[in-house]
Amino acid sequence: MWWLLQIIAALGCTVQLIIIRQLGLTVNTYLIYMLITACITSWGFAVSFNIAPSFIQPWFVGNGALALFGFIGSYIWFGDPVHAKHVLGALLTIIGGIILIL
Repeated sequence: MWWLLQIIAALGCTVQLIIIRQLGLTVNTYLIYMLITACITSWGFAVSFNIAPSFIQPWFVGNGALALFGFIGSYIWFGDPVHAKHVLGALLTIIGGIILIL
């Protein structure tokens, strides 16, 4: 269950940064950023680290999820080019995360 909280928190972080990149940093987008941080991101990360069996597992799963969501977001929303090395890195991140979860 701890890994699911890491993934949800990483998704919340990605969503808030996509909103800021598309709309710019204004008072409204900053309020959205703070709302997502207070309700999803900080809570999910904190609870996940509390219930995880060790510190290193949620640390690497969270970083991997952030990297993977950043990769997906940059491709889907912003149209950044994807190369074979990016896909290989994403696959290795997923495999590493699964190994740490198990």
